[in-house]
Amino acid sequence: MSIILRRLCGYYHRLFVRHGPNPKDMMRALTLLSLLGLMLSTLSTSASEELCPDAMSARGSLKEPSAVAAAVDLFYAQSGRGCVWTAEDADALLKTIDASADHGLAPSLFNAARLASEWKRSVGSPSAELDLQLTAAALKYALVMTSGLANALDEDRRGERRGLQKELVSELKSALDQDNISAWARTLPPQSAGYERLKYALGVYRDLDDAGGWQTMPASLSRKSARRLARDTRLARRLRIEGDLSDDDLSDDSNPIVDALKHFQRRHGIRATGKPDKATIAALNVSAHERVLQIAANLERWRNFNRIPASTRVEVNAAAAIATLYRDNDPVMVMNAVVGKPKHDTPILQSTITTVVINPPWIVPKSIIDNEIRPAIARDAKYLERNRMHWSDDGLLIQEPGPGNSLGRIKFEFPNNYGVYLHDTPAHALFKDIDRAQSHGCVRLERPLDLAEDLLRANGDWPRDAIKDAIDDGDTVRVPLAEEMPVTIAYWTAFVDDNGTIEFRPDIYDRDAPLAATLMPQSAEAADHRGA
Repeated sequence: MSIILRRLCGYYHRLFVRHGPNPKDMMRALTLLSLLGLMLSTLSTSASEELCPDAMSARGSLKEPSAVAAAVDLFYAQSGRGCVWTAEDADALLKTIDASADHGLAPSLFNAARLASEWKRSVGSPSAELDLQLTAAALKYALVMTSGLANALDEDRRGERRGLQKELVSELKSALDQDNISAWARTLPPQSAGYERLKYALGVYRDLDDAGGWQTMPASLSRKSARRLARDTRLARRLRIEGDLSDDDLSDDSNPIVDALKHFQRRHGIRATGKPDKATIAALNVSAHERVLQIAANLERWRNFNRIPASTRVEVNAAAAIATLYRDNDPVMVMNAVVGKPKHDTPILQSTITTVVINPPWIVPKSIIDNEIRPAIARDAKYLERNRMHWSDDGLLIQEPGPGNSLGRIKFEFPNNYGVYLHDTPAHALFKDIDRAQSHGCVRLERPLDLAEDLLRANGDWPRDAIKDAIDDGDTVRVPLAEEMPVTIAYWTAFVDDNGTIEFRPDIYDRDAPLAATLMPQSAEAADHRGA
């Protein structure tokens, strides 16, 4: 390459410097310049290959999880063993992984600082080891962004990852060939408005954390009257920091502190009384740093999904105990839900609702039989009779359909590995509670008839009156959906609503802290020290 370039430059000198250009030589000059451009565009890659013909010679130095190592092996098997990273591509990658903090990930997960230092020392000519490490960082970043950190590195999911590995290796090779690493990296995170809004929220709370966060509110705040709260400058400052109170609010003749507290409470899933009760003070005293970690954990939950939730879907947020029917990403039906209590977690999953069951029987799970039914029978010999339960010939305990059935009158079935479903309930009073984590893991719906009517509309022969008539008949009827409905059960303890409001919910299943510790280990450790 260098010999060809020197000859082309010599020809250029003879043509233009010694004799000067003339019209006859213009076409020849244009051809020469085009060839020079092509040579220069590939010079960097060729130089890397000349200086480093065998990147895989440094394979023994690679200290990455097997998922990443396997992807690296596949990459060099397909692209040749030579070094592939030009200065432009390496700079783009280093900027990308350094900005992984914007996604709630520690750049150290991708060896960002060490790679940047080694690249600087290499003066743009990577060794075999550095080229290999850059490839590993690119593929690890891609795997994490497309499937989540734990999923990407899980040894038990190697078979599931093979297709994704092949796809990402092909994409990286194409990005390097076209010098568009930055553009490729932008396609990797979840392409969802929900993810982007939460990423923005992360930036907001990182800035608040960097600015010092906020003061702790004393427990004595709960004993203050509304009049005294209105004069509490410390509380006003605390509410102003997160935007629950503005200077315009303070000029209002009403009690702005009470209104701001109600806004804060609604954002945190607390009953909006405008009074600083125990739950409100606890939420006020969650630090900005802890909120950063909480948001980071929820960004990871987005990445953990095998696919972006469909634009038309039923979505349950177990942390908020809310169920929403979306059509084209617009929430057209929102209702309270009852979800699994701690130790009976409602699982995170994605599936498709296939069937509506009217007047469903309940096949009682063995765990409930052992822990609840048998002790109840021991106390009351007529327990089964009074609850319309019987043992089947194959040893199952079944509760007959009816108004007292634990599944209520309507059940929504979808395939999953957890044995959970959405259903009605005879215990409607629970929907008025703020704490609705009270089931054994399935999701009880406040408005099952409304949802059934909507999902069965495409069937054509199941209007609302027909559903109600079938309920009144009392027989079990299974109705396959003419248009099956995607369903997502998520666990969003931090999210941004459709109005742009940043909301938080209690981590009822204690999942956030251990998840954040894997994503941002130093930050999580700092949070532990602050709380000590």
